[in-house]
Amino acid sequence: MLSLNGARVVFNGINRHEFGLNGRVPSRALTESDIRMLKAHNVNAVRTSHYPNDSAFYALADEYGLLVIDEMNLETHARWTRILQQGAPLDTALPGDHAEWLPAVLDRARSMLERDKNHPSVVIWSCGNESFGGSVLRDVADWFRSVDDRPVHYEGVHWDPRFPETTDIASQMYTPAAGVEAYLREHRDKPFILCEYAHAMGNSFGGVGEYVDLAYRDELFQGGFIWDFADQAIRMTDRYGREFFGYGGDNGEAPHDHDFSGNGIFFADHSPTPKAQEMKRLYQGFVVDVSASGFTLTNRMLFTSSAAYETRVSIARDGRPIRSDIIDTDVAPGETASYPLPAPVPSASGEYAIVVSLHLRAATGWAPAGHEIAWGEHVLVVGAPPARVSAPTPTVVEGVRGIGVHGSGFQVLFSRIFNGLGSYRFGETSTGGRELLKGVVTPNFWHAPTANERGWGGPFDEGQWLLASRYGRASRFHEPADISVDVEAGGVRIGYRYELPTTPVTHCDLSYLIDGTGRVEVTQRMHVPEGMAEMPEFSTMIAMPAEYDRLRWYGEGPEECYVDRREGARLGIYDRRVADMLTPYIRPQEAGNRTGVRWAEVTDADGFGLRFEGEPTMEFSALSWTPAEIESALHPNELPPIHRTIVRPALMRRGVAGDDSWGARPLEKHLLPTGELVFRFAFCGIRTAAD
Repeated sequence: MLSLNGARVVFNGINRHEFGLNGRVPSRALTESDIRMLKAHNVNAVRTSHYPNDSAFYALADEYGLLVIDEMNLETHARWTRILQQGAPLDTALPGDHAEWLPAVLDRARSMLERDKNHPSVVIWSCGNESFGGSVLRDVADWFRSVDDRPVHYEGVHWDPRFPETTDIASQMYTPAAGVEAYLREHRDKPFILCEYAHAMGNSFGGVGEYVDLAYRDELFQGGFIWDFADQAIRMTDRYGREFFGYGGDNGEAPHDHDFSGNGIFFADHSPTPKAQEMKRLYQGFVVDVSASGFTLTNRMLFTSSAAYETRVSIARDGRPIRSDIIDTDVAPGETASYPLPAPVPSASGEYAIVVSLHLRAATGWAPAGHEIAWGEHVLVVGAPPARVSAPTPTVVEGVRGIGVHGSGFQVLFSRIFNGLGSYRFGETSTGGRELLKGVVTPNFWHAPTANERGWGGPFDEGQWLLASRYGRASRFHEPADISVDVEAGGVRIGYRYELPTTPVTHCDLSYLIDGTGRVEVTQRMHVPEGMAEMPEFSTMIAMPAEYDRLRWYGEGPEECYVDRREGARLGIYDRRVADMLTPYIRPQEAGNRTGVRWAEVTDADGFGLRFEGEPTMEFSALSWTPAEIESALHPNELPPIHRTIVRPALMRRGVAGDDSWGARPLEKHLLPTGELVFRFAFCGIRTAAD
């Protein structure tokens, strides 16, 4: 087991290349900014992938308190690939067993150690990266041990196990958490780390909590190092003078790896991506379990009590803060203690979010006083929700080409020709009200593929869901659609059945229950047979005019989150401009989702718009482009001018995955189920306070 001053250590680590907007030109200022950012996001360790860093890095790591795996500059990846994937003989490995390579490799090891040996931040020496194995690397590891007592690391022994003594640490890359657990059931002779894991390419970093949980369940699994810190891309200007971040092939180079180096927790300018929200929560030094009456703190820090931090307890009702307290806690490292809430949860009806968080008492070199370092949340509902306002049943007008439903202050029009709900007007009936739709509402099963979905071949396997989203039909040729019309208690129900071009052919039903207030309850239902390709999402697509560009929601956030990347999100009321909701990954892809949404409002500058409500919650996306427009753009600057706001309430979007980006799918629990799928949500016209 790896220990630091006698305490078992878990590496909440990250790999970092020396790369910024000026390319591979490190500066002390940029390095210090990076380290401060990492500390503020609860990272405690860095692997210098895959070379010794600039000397300033180590001095700053000493100062700020980072643990470092110092890696010598050795990589012969092409040879390693030929052996593993093309069956080349072992004697083609370099340096392998070729004794003539030993002096050169030892020189690199000696140069690194002699320069960096006096830095307390350096806790492990690494023999290099992805150079297979062999006796030369074994001899290098022996030399490290002969002159220093720090552990030696080398991952290549996993692929060439002839000389297991090369490494003091069992190390692998991109092994799923379940695979790590299975390995450790059989191998208990060495501590285990993942020197690379959670390949964060594009909209990724799903399911990472599985690894962190395991690190605190099995004492031999001592954490890992995320791949990697920041996107490696360069700032460029397109033919129209617009800036963008370029990646492989954008300067005519060949061969290249396209956007494969866009795998950072931080963007190319070293600002945080939404993935950083998740990393910070998973890497926090305290487990904060909150209940309706109290909370429990488990201290994962090595040497610092919770008393060093200010513990805050806040309560919000329906997203609005109502109480905040500060209490004293004193939980020693490795210990657990429980505390009561400073006041009971109010008895008034509503949804209450109780958040317990720990904050810096004083400013540090990496964060100001008050910076949050850990938190936990508990949500409970008190009483029953308020009853809906009753209103007279709306009027139905049936025509040859459509069906109209109207009441006081609203008009809804369903088309027999264009196969769906095509118009929702809200406002003064005498003036016709405001048209809030710009297109026919349709069921949707597709989104712009993420980097990981492209990596495992999702578009090839699942392309029929793209066809189903774009070309489902409720009528044949020029025949009018068969629309069901029923007057029920509470309103009028209009229903469509869509035939989908899938194999086998499937059907999706969309029905709309319109009450006398203009509230439309949408039910989307279908049966997904066993054996069909995975569905990327189950949602409803609603286009609104582009001027409806303001979003406010009560749900999880503030940053983008998905079913397998939501531990860092917390319940609250947030607002954004719709144009800012598509996360600017270097290659556009599915992004901008929010989970656990109770309600969302999409409005214009005058406060007119639509309010969407989950039944009781939903996933929610409001973007300025359709999935097709996003998928067609290779860079954010190629997205077309904004002509619509595209709203996609969803039962669920598939998890983004992230064990690797070349085949790893989401965990089964983060996939859409087969069988009967039913999604309900509602929308209605609103007028809020104008900007």
